Amino acid sequence: MTDSGNVNLDRVQLIMADLGDVEDEIFKKRQQNEIAFKERERAKKRRTKMLSQWQPAWVPKGQFAPQVSLCYEICVWEISSNLLSLYAQNGKE
Repeated sequence: MTDSGNVNLDRVQLIMADLGDVEDEIFKKRQQNEIAFKERERAKKRRTKMLSQWQPAWVPKGQFAPQVSLCYEICVWEISSNLLSLYAQNGKE
C-alpha cells in the first residue's frame, strides 16, 4: 500500500473495492438472516397460539371418557379403601 512512505493509490483502490464487495455480501447475508429470524418468530407465535386454543372436536362420554389424573384416582382409591375398612370394622363390632 505504501512505498517509502508514499501511498500507492492503485493498490489502495483495489483493496477498497474488494472490501466493498465483501461488505455488500456481509450486509445482504445479515439482512436475509434477520428476515428469516422474524419469519420463524411469527411462525412460532402462530403455533403457540394454535396449541393454546386447541380443543378436541369430540370428547367421549361414559366409560370411555378421559380419566382424571392418576393422583386423584389414587387418593379416591385410598379414601374408598379406608371407608370400606371403617364399615367393615363397624359391622364387626
